[in-house]
Amino acid sequence: MSNTSFEWKKAQDLDHAWSNFDPYYPLPSDSPFYVKRKDSPLESMKRALLRDHIASQKYFFSGFMGCGKSTELNRLAVDRELNEKYLVVNFSIRDTCDQNNLNYVDVLVAIGAKIFEVHDAQGGKLDPAIYDELKTWTKHVEERIREKGIETSTEAEAGAETPRFLNFFWAKLTGKIKAEYSSRKIIRETLEPTLTELLSKLNLIAAGILRSTGKHVLVIVDDLDKPSVDDTKKLFKENLATLRQPNLYIIYTVPVWIFFSKEFPEIKHPIGYLLPNIKLHPQNSRTKKETMGFQMMEDFITQRMRSNLIAPKAMEHAIEMSGGVFRELARIMQIAIDAAIERENNVIQLLNVERAVNELRNDFRRILQEDDYVILKQIYARRTYEGVDRIASLLEGLLVLEYKNDQNWPDIHPVLVEIIQSWQEPKKTSAKKRLRPKSS
Repeated sequence: MSNTSFEWKKAQDLDHAWSNFDPYYPLPSDSPFYVKRKDSPLESMKRALLRDHIASQKYFFSGFMGCGKSTELNRLAVDRELNEKYLVVNFSIRDTCDQNNLNYVDVLVAIGAKIFEVHDAQGGKLDPAIYDELKTWTKHVEERIREKGIETSTEAEAGAETPRFLNFFWAKLTGKIKAEYSSRKIIRETLEPTLTELLSKLNLIAAGILRSTGKHVLVIVDDLDKPSVDDTKKLFKENLATLRQPNLYIIYTVPVWIFFSKEFPEIKHPIGYLLPNIKLHPQNSRTKKETMGFQMMEDFITQRMRSNLIAPKAMEHAIEMSGGVFRELARIMQIAIDAAIERENNVIQLLNVERAVNELRNDFRRILQEDDYVILKQIYARRTYEGVDRIASLLEGLLVLEYKNDQNWPDIHPVLVEIIQSWQEPKKTSAKKRLRPKSS
């Protein structure tokens, strides 16, 4: 949710700079802190969206945690060329659903609600016949839900005016899906048996918008990469066909591990797009710098604060230890800034960054398991995926970072290097020594 009181202004002191490095807040489309990426696959997706298609397309977008997925989508949503062709509806699923308990009905209802909300907010109008058909359907849905114990009373709250009535209906439905487990269960049980009705109404709305505006509908559903593994499999494996049925152009975000699983053969390029981390070094060298990558990460810092608020060596070390992940760099900067303020320094020094790096290293130590050390040591030595069984979970947790040239390749998070270099694999006890002496 946007903080409307926040001023997007380059910091002149460390205290202000700390606020500018919030690691968990995606940038709005107009933020001056945005760093343009030359490797974003969304440029390819945009070209695809601007082409003519036989039928509406569905795309799947992901990226490694903290690499700037939501920021890139926010920028895509306001693209001038796309908005000339589409009514663009961009929202986070967490605003309408419970991410800890999510199914395909919830997602489809959320899509319908947000389309109606955005279209109405832009002053859009549909044909009276469409409004009438939608109102008849919503009343039938309300009746079926009321029979199962949920009172919606949309007309009493919204009045008889059809557009207002329909807005209240969608808003009330999503509100109950998000907040109340019992209501969510009943709504799903009501809509699932007549799913074709819900899909037909989504298609009716899309057709009405196309007729009145000349624009197709493009829906961007962010944060669908956050649900549990079980919910994700139900969404994008068991019910993928249903999610592809609406006559809408849709971008679904998906967890990064889907791209490393054999269970999702349909979610691949050219409809599956993966946002890479920023490459700081070539695959065959950890000492040679990728100039463009370092410059992007430096821009990430200097667009948020004056460059003279950090010593050059401190900045270089912070970038190096970020592994080319924007969120990791933001975390390092916030901790280092606070450490500098604590020491009453006006400039971030190398020792402040080293303290931040140690904090990140401690975070990783808490979650490392014995098997992780073996895999991480192999990746550190070879920088290949060969023989790695648990790579998906390691990538998801940022213990392993992926980069891309013509081919993709992994490396361990740079703050882990010290841990992995000092780790010694436990010696295996011989079978002879493991035998217990026989009791006399």
